[in-house]
Amino acid sequence: MSNQVMAPLDYEMAAIIHEHIFNKGVNLILEDGVKSFAKKKNGALITLQSGEQVQAYLIILAIGVNKKMTPVQFRNHLLLLHTFFKLSLTKC
Repeated sequence: MSNQVMAPLDYEMAAIIHEHIFNKGVNLILEDGVKSFAKKKNGALITLQSGEQVQAYLIILAIGVNKKMTPVQFRNHLLLLHTFFKLSLTKC
């Protein structure tokens, strides 16, 4: 897990972006991955790898594709998006 957004930037430059995000009222969680999503009546409950739980009404999921990812792993990411968010796989 990364300690910053926009990994290509050095940390000092990313810190400027972090400050801007925080100033907009966004709760940015770094160095912690998602363990699971659970549907709730008014949104979703996200359980992080650390065990912390976060209630959310909007989830922005940024899944990167790297050169080591197999086609099966990529397909599994798409199926997760389709199953939880009811997204059309033809639009992904």
